[in-house]
Amino acid sequence: MFIPEFSEDHIRRSDSSFMWGDDPFVVSVQCQKTDMGYLADWWVSGRKWEDDSPTLILRLRLGVTAKKSELRADLLHLWDIALRELSFGSALVGGIRSESGEVNELSDSQKSELLRFHLLGNERLENFKILGDTKTEKTANMYLMLKSFGTKQPQKTITEFESEYLKQIISPTAISQRLMFAKKQGYLE
Repeated sequence: MFIPEFSEDHIRRSDSSFMWGDDPFVVSVQCQKTDMGYLADWWVSGRKWEDDSPTLILRLRLGVTAKKSELRADLLHLWDIALRELSFGSALVGGIRSESGEVNELSDSQKSELLRFHLLGNERLENFKILGDTKTEKTANMYLMLKSFGTKQPQKTITEFESEYLKQIISPTAISQRLMFAKKQGYLE
């Protein structure tokens, strides 16, 4: 049985989120209850094979027939037997870019939870360090990953994440300056 390296679950009355890390991937599944089971929205991020940059690797929506008490185990099993392999294939061809409508269809709390976990998970897996360990490179890679998710305000999301994660106030200006330096250094186009 597959055991994730790290995980976080949020069980609510109307929906549930299951998130885990399986190096080199960060996986989140948001589940909505239906009459016959659950509609599961999968978001998988990780590194592209060609240049190691973090990106959205897999975006999938499918039905899962499971009882609430078995849902987490069924999702982990589905990941283990099929979706991990699909994610490796997607990483080999460069991942995907999500349309902004998909991430923006989520409620503010769901979107925040999704993006925060993918930032945190990729940070834990050190997916933002490719050439070195500079704040500029890390910020550029966070920005690119968030853009691949289709988020409209990646700078704001990075500012909020770093302020929460680093436990210090990070100004939006600091993030904008890092992105400007990243562009000059060739991390961004």
